[in-house]
Amino acid sequence: MTDHVPFSVRVHYRAGVIPRNGRIVRELPFRAEIPLAIRSVASADLEVAAVAVLAKNKGRYEYLRYGSRLYVPVRTNWTPDAPPIEATTAIAKIEAGREFDGPNGVANPFLQLGPRWMMAADREGWVEIERMAIRSVAWTELDMVGSEAARLAAEFLVDDQGRLLRASPGPHWTSFNVWSVEPDECLYEAPRGVPAAFHWSRGDEAFAYLRTLRSRGRQEVLGAIEVADPSVLPDQDAANVAYGLLNGDIHRSLVAPALKSGSSELADLGARVGHALSILYGADPEMLADTRFRWAVPHGLDAPRDSDLVGFVEDVRLLVEAMRGRAANHGVEGWSEASSALHDHLIRRWDEYEAPRLATDPGPPDLSFEGPTP
Repeated sequence: MTDHVPFSVRVHYRAGVIPRNGRIVRELPFRAEIPLAIRSVASADLEVAAVAVLAKNKGRYEYLRYGSRLYVPVRTNWTPDAPPIEATTAIAKIEAGREFDGPNGVANPFLQLGPRWMMAADREGWVEIERMAIRSVAWTELDMVGSEAARLAAEFLVDDQGRLLRASPGPHWTSFNVWSVEPDECLYEAPRGVPAAFHWSRGDEAFAYLRTLRSRGRQEVLGAIEVADPSVLPDQDAANVAYGLLNGDIHRSLVAPALKSGSSELADLGARVGHALSILYGADPEMLADTRFRWAVPHGLDAPRDSDLVGFVEDVRLLVEAMRGRAANHGVEGWSEASSALHDHLIRRWDEYEAPRLATDPGPPDLSFEGPTP
């Protein structure tokens, strides 16, 4: 059994248009209905590939394999014993532009598409571009947003039990404190930027990392991760750490000031880190500078090559060192103490646990930027 369930989603985007009686390009918000489809599969074709047994008898999550990917049922809330959302109900809410199940439920990811944060109030009054009296369209984000919507739809399945399933990165080992390592279910999102989060196969390294945080006292491993099919749980730890090092805070607090510093050295480093951010987040530099940019990895964006990650991390390391040196003992203006400390944790994680696993000769970085592919 393989078929598709059709549905449509209302997306919101911005475009530069010249009004019928005007000559100047105006940036305006629009909406559009996009037809999509979710693959329908037989539940008999879904096999349990992994299980995360939570600490302190808090339950267990099962992860199902279909083809070459891992999936989990979308549930009404985040607890493992919560009932699955009925697929027909979920799809109806996607089409209506509503959350799946209240403020504490699992979020409807189709409500956040495109490069900018969208609040419910932002969508009011947006109209289809066909209803506007315009002379021409200078540029539009519709293709970008539509492609992301299609890639997001490809992350879902509907089975013959009426469940909606979503692709999952699978469980990871992490530390929520300084005395234990335990499973983090990571149902729909990878643990990007979490220094203590490790791939399921790296439990020993997760425990060793914990020991670096608290060398005295007793630490323990709580819960368990059982994997029947490792092929559907790829190791993305290097990329997850790199995303933590290259984020919106780095852009606002270091890249933007470096570009305006008047120093050619800082400007060059800022441009290199800005380019890395463009690759990682699938957006051009102008979009990254938009205060509404949401700093989320677009759905379906391919993971960068390891060789590129090595270059990106080295560039951000050099930028931070240069900015700190320039600020002397006063700290980098606008960069919080907490963000600075997190950077140091992530750099140590990279140096001790990720860099040694990557190729010793990374080769030249890929300097091209084409944005996310459909």
